Amino acid sequence: SSLVTIFHHGYTETLNLIIENQQHRQAVVASIQKLLQVYQTVVPCISSTSLLLRYIWYDVDLDRNAQISKQEFQKICTRINLGKTAYAIADSFDDFLLTHPLNATNKKRFSLPVLNSANTGFSFRRKKKTELTYGECMQLLQQIRDDIWSPLLQPKTKMKKTLSKQTAATTPRINLWDNLFGMQEDNITPKLTVTPDEVWQQFLIKCQSEETSTLEDAIHLVQSLQDVDLDNSIIRSPKDSSSVLLTKAQFEEFLLSKYNSAYDPALLNDPTTTRHADDYFKKPISQYWINTSHNTYLTGDQIQSKSSVQAYSLALFRGCKCLELDCWDGASSPANEKKKIAATHQPVVFHGHTFTSKISFRSILEVVQNYVQANP
Repeated sequence: SSLVTIFHHGYTETLNLIIENQQHRQAVVASIQKLLQVYQTVVPCISSTSLLLRYIWYDVDLDRNAQISKQEFQKICTRINLGKTAYAIADSFDDFLLTHPLNATNKKRFSLPVLNSANTGFSFRRKKKTELTYGECMQLLQQIRDDIWSPLLQPKTKMKKTLSKQTAATTPRINLWDNLFGMQEDNITPKLTVTPDEVWQQFLIKCQSEETSTLEDAIHLVQSLQDVDLDNSIIRSPKDSSSVLLTKAQFEEFLLSKYNSAYDPALLNDPTTTRHADDYFKKPISQYWINTSHNTYLTGDQIQSKSSVQAYSLALFRGCKCLELDCWDGASSPANEKKKIAATHQPVVFHGHTFTSKISFRSILEVVQNYVQANP
């Protein structure tokens, strides 16, 4: 009763605390639960790339100037396994700087007096921008990620060895944005932002079929995505300064979040509000999406990585309803003639015919049993 176990690093590691004073233990547990509550409320609105960047940013930004140099950006890309060579990342960084001039807050700081060529006095020349802010870093990461995916989505005859910026518009997420919200007034340039009314009409009602949603729901959605934006670059409508706009990057973050659920929120909250409520949950199980896990026991590749019992805890805590156990005969236990116990084989779990490590079948069952008892 005095032990407090904290799972961290994706439930792969634990920190065990022995707190004998009951009041102190309750205070620690209450504080941790409050932190988790706030974290779980905010994190679904943040993309995985943005979340990783937040964790890594302060490790990489050693000079604490709130900006990232080319070398620091390369370290970030290595930490998040972006999948491009150092040379390609450096080229992308340089190209991004060329097309993104200094923003208004940096202009004065980077304007330095220099002696002009005629030696008649001083003139001002803006120093070349060499670093990125958090928001600019996120934009560049998104651009690189889209460039990586684009050739994979093209027909083989159209695939090129080099990645062009034009192919970025072929990713499914951006296609959805363009198809829903259309182009700007010139009918050539895709929209960069949309209003809550457009989100409501074109996305929530027309695309998602959430007929019970309201304009207030769309406004709340857009404002929530703005509230968790670390860059604090809230974009407002030029026609109405009180109206917050949704950016393409924020729209993508919402698509990949748990708030863009496959289930109709109105139906889950009140099944009587929809006309199909009676038979909605009576269809064959094959017609429903089920959260499953493949090679649950592995912590890495399926050739030589480590198998872990804690991987099952992670899958269960993430909501998986189907776990995989590749069962094999383990080492045999010798027979004990005195106790009349025959030789037995304790089953083990691992990726057969590979170099992956083995874990006990029994230990996995114990983990699942403990989880089910704690979460009936």
